[in-house]
Amino acid sequence: MSITNASRFSIKGQNTLNHVHGDQTIINLNSQLDRVERTEYDEFEYIKRGDIICVKKIMVPEDVRDWHWKWQNGSGVFGRHKTERTICTVELAGRQSSGKYTAIMYEGKDAHELWEEDFQRVSGTRNPDIAQLFGINQSKIPALIFHHELLPLAHVYTGSFWMEVYIGELSQNKRCARSELWMDTKGFMCSGPKGPATKWLSFNSRSAPAVPLIVDMLKDDVSFSYFCNIGSSADWIVLNCARYSWLHNMMISEASRDTKTTHLYEHPAPDPAWTDEILYYVRRLGSHFPRRFPKNIIYGLRFDIVYSNSLEAVAMWPRAAASLWQCVDRFGWTEMTWVDGGLIRFKFTDAVWWPSYGVHLDIEFDESRLFWDGWLSQSSRVFDPLNSSGNGENWFQIKPPSLRIETPKWSRGLRRPKVVREMATVYLFLHPLPMSVSELIIWAELQDTHFWSFDETGQSKLSKAECEQRDLPSLVSRVPGGRSTQLHSWSARVYPALRDWQIARGFDPNTSDWARHMRYPEFEIISARKDEDRFDGVVEDQEENQATGSWWEAFSGSNISAFAF
Repeated sequence: MSITNASRFSIKGQNTLNHVHGDQTIINLNSQLDRVERTEYDEFEYIKRGDIICVKKIMVPEDVRDWHWKWQNGSGVFGRHKTERTICTVELAGRQSSGKYTAIMYEGKDAHELWEEDFQRVSGTRNPDIAQLFGINQSKIPALIFHHELLPLAHVYTGSFWMEVYIGELSQNKRCARSELWMDTKGFMCSGPKGPATKWLSFNSRSAPAVPLIVDMLKDDVSFSYFCNIGSSADWIVLNCARYSWLHNMMISEASRDTKTTHLYEHPAPDPAWTDEILYYVRRLGSHFPRRFPKNIIYGLRFDIVYSNSLEAVAMWPRAAASLWQCVDRFGWTEMTWVDGGLIRFKFTDAVWWPSYGVHLDIEFDESRLFWDGWLSQSSRVFDPLNSSGNGENWFQIKPPSLRIETPKWSRGLRRPKVVREMATVYLFLHPLPMSVSELIIWAELQDTHFWSFDETGQSKLSKAECEQRDLPSLVSRVPGGRSTQLHSWSARVYPALRDWQIARGFDPNTSDWARHMRYPEFEIISARKDEDRFDGVVEDQEENQATGSWWEAFSGSNISAFAF
């Protein structure tokens, strides 16, 4: 073999020589590697649906129909999710040695959309007291899988008072809903995805101290001891929890006061005598009282008194204390002032713009909860003077609806703002606000609720002709639609808890010391009658007086009048 154009060379060793005859074509192939960007989903394990072994259901399929905004075609659309969400304790195939996990699975039309919302909410958390995401599944039935076996708080919720105090502070401190509180297998509390709900007591604390995250805090004795150690700063926390422990849908029982079953917690059936009640703001009262109490008796009940279930007056807000009616919103007025005789004075300041926009006053009864807190803070001292068994669910208070005084809707916007000549200051005076159901009806129906005056004391009233001459707004009084008179009582667990708290804080529960410490006035205790027959006699006498259309005492010896309709 000859090698073309080569001489004087040698080949040694085990080399291989390939001699190619003819033409040679060399093809260079250049390839480019595309680099795939990692996404947030890649930060978590992808778990195939077949590897998820459901061990126990924590929350049965929940129909999720949350309202939400969508952005479509350049505008916002308001719609609803159509998805079922199920929470289970699961094991993962091939990972049984790692223990159990908690999984949320989504099914339905908007399953992936809701899954994505929850993923964005939980994927960025890396905090030891927040449930941490382990893996995901993005199949037709997507899922989120969390580390560890978690137990929702709703599964151990008992509704005890001191558990409520702790849960309220914990959720406030962690800024999460109560349904988002969980327990892990190590005995610690954590926040996580939305779990099953129950009849939580919903309230917010004025302050949210950092409370321990141990499960033992759910025990009454542990929680009570902890808050006792906090001292006076926990007074408001305890009272706030007590305030919001009021009962919904309460019904006064036909049974005697000694009977423990004094309330129904479902919606009671309406009394036929109230079904056709045209006054919507008192119609609801008919479902709270047994038929042996006539309307006239119920109409005589006052808003500033705590009553027993036999309608006996128990305790009363002191007459010399601040009024329980408060102005919560106003437009066109300033300088709310209480004057002699129970009148309320407002300075009129919107003489220019009222023809276009109108003016209004919104008035709320006990908006700052003075009555509720004042009563609860000293209720313990009422038990012994009344020889009561201490079952506070036998006691209730009536809360009236909010009131509104405003220019009629038909008169607004009819005229442009006007040029007003200089005019002396004019005041609007409100007559004393209603303090009983009958007075509420008179206030709302007769419309004799206010007058105008140039006099700061309200001694001289402007006539209707004078008001029209000065172009003062015409006003109407009404109870806003949907508002109703309500019956409020508190759970039986509240009163002994407050008594124990006062003792632990060093106050005598048989006095009003703690109430005064909390800056509430001392209630007047009204002697209760022990003989139930005396009440029946009063009912018969008042039914006889009903035909006369006269004023009579709501309760014998109470000096409290009620109007017979």
